[in-house]
Amino acid sequence: MGIEDIDLINELYAENPYDNFDENGLELDLQGFGSNRNIFEELVKKVRPKLIVEVGSWKGASAINMAKCLKKFKIDGKVLCVDTWLGSIRCWDRINYGDFYRSMRFKNGYPQMYYQFIYNVINNGFKDIIVPFPTTSLIAAKWLRLKKIKADLIYIDGSHEEEDVYQDLIG
Repeated sequence: MGIEDIDLINELYAENPYDNFDENGLELDLQGFGSNRNIFEELVKKVRPKLIVEVGSWKGASAINMAKCLKKFKIDGKVLCVDTWLGSIRCWDRINYGDFYRSMRFKNGYPQMYYQFIYNVINNGFKDIIVPFPTTSLIAAKWLRLKKIKADLIYIDGSHEEEDVYQDLIG
């Protein structure tokens, strides 16, 4: 079974995470690291992926860029965004990395980054292409194997700690 035969949203969710989304208090924020590099367009053009798995999505800037590339080259594909949206070690160091800490938008002690991601995807018009998967990369890898889904392109940009990157690679 190919990815074109699978509706990722319906496989993952009983209810579409984009439906009835409450945008109150949010505004577009696509700050990211290297999310607009030309390599995304080059890879999408060359590989013509039906499924891109992005490990580490932050606010969605690179996923949105890849979705734009899929549309530009008229590729009927999806971007599966795997992230906990709980932040890296820097995000939890409010003394030395205050900007990262504040960007997590804590509410009752819990980061609200996932909602920023959803808002950014909706407001860029890619909720039909980008599928959020709020879990660890290891659980996502196991789920993909269980469902016999293979990615055509994988972009690993999760935790930037050496051991975590290694686990993403072997997962």
